[in-house]
Amino acid sequence: MSLHFVSHAQIDFARWDEAIQTCYNENPYAYSGWLNMVCPQWCALVNSDYSILMPLPVKVKLGIPYISQPPFTQQLGIFASQAVDSTFIEKALESIPKKYLKVYLQFNTDNAPFEHSHERPTYGISLNRPYEALYNEFNAHHKRNVSKAVALNQAGQINIIASTDGSLFINLFKQTVGQKDSTLKRRDYLIMEKLLASGQGQILFCTGSSGEVLAGLFYLMSRTKTVNLFNFNTAGGRSSKAMYLLVNHWIKCTSSQNLWLDFEGSEIPSIARFYLGFGGLEKKYQTFTKKIFS
Repeated sequence: MSLHFVSHAQIDFARWDEAIQTCYNENPYAYSGWLNMVCPQWCALVNSDYSILMPLPVKVKLGIPYISQPPFTQQLGIFASQAVDSTFIEKALESIPKKYLKVYLQFNTDNAPFEHSHERPTYGISLNRPYEALYNEFNAHHKRNVSKAVALNQAGQINIIASTDGSLFINLFKQTVGQKDSTLKRRDYLIMEKLLASGQGQILFCTGSSGEVLAGLFYLMSRTKTVNLFNFNTAGGRSSKAMYLLVNHWIKCTSSQNLWLDFEGSEIPSIARFYLGFGGLEKKYQTFTKKIFS
C-alpha cells in the first residue's frame, strides 16, 4: 500500500489512464492527457500496481521546484480502487520529496478530511434519475426562469447550438468573465484553448434570433462525472435567461445516467445560490498548503 515517487518520464501513461478509469473516485482532471495540458512537468506518487495514484503538479520558478494546483483543475488528490483514510493521506503527503519546498494541493470530494487540511465547497447533483425528477428539485425561482427561457426557445427567439468553435468561445469569455477576472493571463487562455480542443467536453452556445451568441457553456465528460468547466453570459443572455436554458439543457441531456454533475461551486454567495437552485447539493473538498520558506 505504500507510495513511491515517479518522475514525469517514469510514468506509464497508458497504465495510468487505465487505472484512473477503474478508480471509484475517477474524475476528468486525473487523466494523463489533461495533466499534460495543464501541467506538462507533473509527477506522481504511485503504489506498485498502480491501484493508488496521486498526481503531483510540479512547476519550477527561478530554478526552484514546487507543487501547485494547475489552472482549471478543481480536484486532484488521491485516486484509488477503494477509499483511503485520513492516516493514509497524511502518510502520502509525507512521501512527497523534500525538495519541493512549497506545496499547494486540492483534493477530491471523496478524499477524507485530514490533519492541516481546509475545506472548500462545490455543488452538484446526481443524475441517476429521469429529467422530470431532477426538474422537480429546482427551486421556484429557477423553475420560473427556466420556463421563461424555454418559452423564448420554443418561439425561436433564442436557440441552443452545440459547437466546436473554441476560438469564438474564448473571445466571448475574455469579453465577459475575463474583464472581471484580472488573474487570467495569456498563458491561461493558451491552456484553455487546448482544453476546449481536447475532445473531452462539449461547447454549448445560446444564440439570439439574429445568431448573436448570448451565453456559452463548456462541460466535461468522463466515466462518472460531468463538470461545468467554463461559462459566460452577456447582457443579452442575462435578460433572456440564457444560462438557465443552457444548464437546464445540460441536465436534461445527461439525466438518467450514473453520473455526478459538478457545477464547480464557488464561495461567492450569488454563484452558490445559482447552482443550489438547480437542486444542487453541497460537497466539500480538502485543500492542503505547506511552505518551508516564505
